[in-house]
Amino acid sequence: MDAFILYVNGRLEYDAADLDALGVPGPTKEFLLRHGLPRLHPDRLLLVTFEPKFYLTPDNRIVVGKQDMCDDLPIVVDPQDGCVYTSGEGEMAYLNSGVDMFVWFLSKTALFFEGGEPARNAQFNNLNKFFCEADGNALGRGTFWSIILEQIEDGLLG
Repeated sequence: MDAFILYVNGRLEYDAADLDALGVPGPTKEFLLRHGLPRLHPDRLLLVTFEPKFYLTPDNRIVVGKQDMCDDLPIVVDPQDGCVYTSGEGEMAYLNSGVDMFVWFLSKTALFFEGGEPARNAQFNNLNKFFCEADGNALGRGTFWSIILEQIEDGLLG
């Protein structure tokens, strides 16, 4: 499983009772209990970090991490559908259909960054294709992942 590239610095483990108390949806809970979340720092990929202990926002979304572009934007899971969003200024921006997809997207991006120059174009096409097939909604106009792909294509990342 190439997602384990993200787990080289260890993983954050979660307790079933804590996840139940927060109302973490079934598939998300199963993923977290089985794999946990990767410890991404000190080399934080795309400025993402995960929380060792989750907490609820005032609107009952589950904060699982943060993304530091300009401000610390909470990364939240909606307990109703399990989707992952960033949350800032009262707006929700879709990231992925679940925590597992978010970790997979991060891992595919990490693997892309490790690739050598000659294979870059083919790797980019594979990355784009994977994202489209795995969670096409994550590539909607102006989404986090569409911006990341655009920056990779323009040579601004990697």
